[in-house]
Amino acid sequence: MTTIGKILVFLVLVAALGMGGLMVFVAKTAPNWKAAVDERDKDVIPAYKAMLAQEVETRKELLRDKEKLKQLLDSKITESNAVKKQFEEDKQKLAEQAKTAAEQQGIAQINAFKAGEEAKRLQKELEFMQTVVQDRDKTIVKLRDEVNQAHNTEQAAKNDAVTAAARLQSLYEQVKEKDRLIAEQMKKNQPGAVPGAGPRDPGYTHPPSVYVKGRIDQVDDADKSLVKITIGSDSGIRKDDTLEVFRVSPKAEYLGRLVIVRADLHEAIARQLRQPGVPAAALQPGDQVASTLRP
Repeated sequence: MTTIGKILVFLVLVAALGMGGLMVFVAKTAPNWKAAVDERDKDVIPAYKAMLAQEVETRKELLRDKEKLKQLLDSKITESNAVKKQFEEDKQKLAEQAKTAAEQQGIAQINAFKAGEEAKRLQKELEFMQTVVQDRDKTIVKLRDEVNQAHNTEQAAKNDAVTAAARLQSLYEQVKEKDRLIAEQMKKNQPGAVPGAGPRDPGYTHPPSVYVKGRIDQVDDADKSLVKITIGSDSGIRKDDTLEVFRVSPKAEYLGRLVIVRADLHEAIARQLRQPGVPAAALQPGDQVASTLRP
C-alpha cells in the first residue's frame, strides 16, 4: 500500500467516526430524530456509499499496486537468483582457475628448481671441463718439454755414439798396433813360432765374411773368459771367427777380442783372447760384440 492510500484510508475512517458521532448527537438532541435521520440519510448515505466505493477502488488500486510490486519483487528475486547463480558459477570458475594457477605455479616452481639444479650441474661440469682442459694444457706443455728433452737427449746420445764410435775406432787402431808390436816381439822371442797360426794366438784375427753385431748374453761362472753371445750361424758366424767386444756405457771402452769356439743357429760360445802381460778386461752381460768396430 502506498503512502497516499494509507492517508486516504485514515481520512475516510476519521470522517466515518465524525459522521457516527454527529448522528448520535442529533438523535439525542433533535425532537424529531426520525425525520432528522431521514433527512440526514438523504445526504449522508449517498456520501457514505460514495466513500465506500472510493474505498473499494482505493483498495483495488492498492491490490493492483501490491500485485505489481509482487511481480516486480519476483522479477528482482529471479534476477537476483540468476545473478547469484552466475556469481556462484563465476566463483567456482575463479576457484578452479585459482587452483589451476596454483598447480601451474607449483609446476613452475618445480621446473624452476629443476632448472636451477640443472644450471648448478652444468656449472660443475663446466668447471670440471675447465679443470680437465687446464690439466690437458699442462700435460701438453709437460709432454712438449719431455719431447724436447728427449730430442735433446737423443741428439746428445747420437753425439755420444759418434764420439764413442770414434773412440772405439781409435782404440781398435791402437789394439791393432799393439797386436802388431806383440806379434813382432813374439817373433823375436820365439824364432820358430808362427804368429797368427791359430785361434789361441793373441794376435789372431778372422772376422766373419759379413758384418754382424750382437751382445754378450751370459758369462761363465767358472771361466770368466768364456761367454755366450746373442748371434749365431744364422747371422753368418762360424767356428774360429773373431769378434771385437766393447762397452758403450757408462763410457766407451774397448774390451778386446773374442774367438768363436762353437756356433749354434741363434747363439754362439766365444772365448776371450788374452794378451800376454796385459790384464784381461772383465766381461759382463750387455757388452757389445761386432765383426769390426765401425764409426
